[in-house]
Amino acid sequence: MRKDLTTAKPRTRRMAVDAIMLATPELFDSFPDGILFVDNDGLIRKVNRTLAVLAGYAREDLEGHPLEVLIPQRKRERHVYLRESYVNSRTARPMGLGLEIGLLTKSGAEIPVDIALLPFEGGEASGVVAVVRDASGRDALREQLSRARQSLSFMHREVSQLHHDLRALLFASRGPGALLSPDGRIRHANRDLSSLLEIPPAALEGTNLFDLLRLDDTEGILHSLHSEKRLVGPVVASFARAVGGSTGTETRLHLLPLVSAESGGVSEIVVTVAAGGVAASAPVGESWLVDLVSAGASARTPLQ
Repeated sequence: MRKDLTTAKPRTRRMAVDAIMLATPELFDSFPDGILFVDNDGLIRKVNRTLAVLAGYAREDLEGHPLEVLIPQRKRERHVYLRESYVNSRTARPMGLGLEIGLLTKSGAEIPVDIALLPFEGGEASGVVAVVRDASGRDALREQLSRARQSLSFMHREVSQLHHDLRALLFASRGPGALLSPDGRIRHANRDLSSLLEIPPAALEGTNLFDLLRLDDTEGILHSLHSEKRLVGPVVASFARAVGGSTGTETRLHLLPLVSAESGGVSEIVVTVAAGGVAASAPVGESWLVDLVSAGASARTPLQ
């Protein structure tokens, strides 16, 4: 990683600037960053090969000319004022200050750059050493991050809407079902599940559904839901009704984890329960979750 000399101690900075100014032509041209020396009148006195190539000029086309030939036309007047102010202040200015700086190339293109300024005192050669670094990659990364944030925001909205739609389906009399916490406790149970279990909805809330249905492999089911984050089922279980003495009622469960767009973890679990011989306001048969997930997969719709 290239270091920014402007953040070094003053003595180190002086030594570095001296090394730049007194370097042999070969060494001066070997620096990976563009370097130019500008005198107190704003004339370019020394340019390395990296800077010349970046700007698209021959070295002799820059040396002896005003620095403003490298500044976009719309910013030149302002830059003259800033340059003259800097000559009076003569303080090191590091890179990465968030300034929008553009380097005007010979072709007229504008390249985003980071610039560090280092004052140089050398008698008649007093002026400023500018270290210029191409920031095109940084701006491209910034654009990628912006697009990623927009995509993530869109995904959050889509996930929230999908979760809302799933809850609406669950409570639209689509057969026994419930919305569970990540550990299997009932947050909301619909009327059909309450009827199946013969337990009032309010009494079901907070109860572990897996315990009610006497599932043997609760830990394995939860592990599959949290690790694979996909539809699990059918899971076969049997339970005793709370009223009427009917025992061994067979059920088939399908469970779909709802994955939080923010954390990536399971936030809720939608479960549908099909029980033989139990009346419901919709045909029991196979779980509507299976049809929904199948339709989502064919349409490439994420169910997370």
